[in-house]
Amino acid sequence: MNLNKLIKGMLDKELEDIHIALPAKIQNYDPEKMRADIVILAKKELGEEEVEIPPVLEVPVSHFKAGPFIIRPPYNRGDVVQVLFNERAIDNLLASNRAESPEFNRKHSLDDATVIAGLKTERESSYPSDHQEDFLIYNRDTQEKAVLKKAGGAILKVDDLVVESSDIKLGSKDASEAIAFKSELNDLKKLVLSHTHPYNAILPNGQPTPMTTSATTSTKTDYPGTSKVVAE
Repeated sequence: MNLNKLIKGMLDKELEDIHIALPAKIQNYDPEKMRADIVILAKKELGEEEVEIPPVLEVPVSHFKAGPFIIRPPYNRGDVVQVLFNERAIDNLLASNRAESPEFNRKHSLDDATVIAGLKTERESSYPSDHQEDFLIYNRDTQEKAVLKKAGGAILKVDDLVVESSDIKLGSKDASEAIAFKSELNDLKKLVLSHTHPYNAILPNGQPTPMTTSATTSTKTDYPGTSKVVAE
């Protein structure tokens, strides 16, 4: 056998088990542990045929994490993601959270995969054409969105907004009028309409009529509230 072919065959055999990055599909996803079972979207040679790579289980899922803050992606089964394969075994590192000697000698192995981001496939429809220079969070199913604009300002478009807080402050010190809630305006309207004033009418003969009352009337049935608010 030719020596060059022998060496090449040995190198190819070693390189078969070294992986850098590959696309994969989410099979199962645990958003509490940030772990996923994935199926690699590539085949490997086994003898003279190509076979599918078995699912890789309990793969760490990369996400934005800084101090107490996180942004957690809601991956679904079937989502296509980009996966990288760490240079050394990461079992001990993830368990101890400090520098450790790898327990295994493997390098760039499928067992040391990490999901790093989602990938858009060609079969999926294009993303929205607006806000291309802005920071966009968008729901492709409902078209709801949150936008931080490059030029300043923000847009929040949702069908149902829930704010949970024991102390909500709205407005700006530069506002020129106070907020008026619709419910408060309607309560004020009811109070005004129910208020009465006693009076005496004078008859043509100069004699006063018995004491009576008058009530304020209004044809306006609802009040929208004001558009500006005042900060504390």
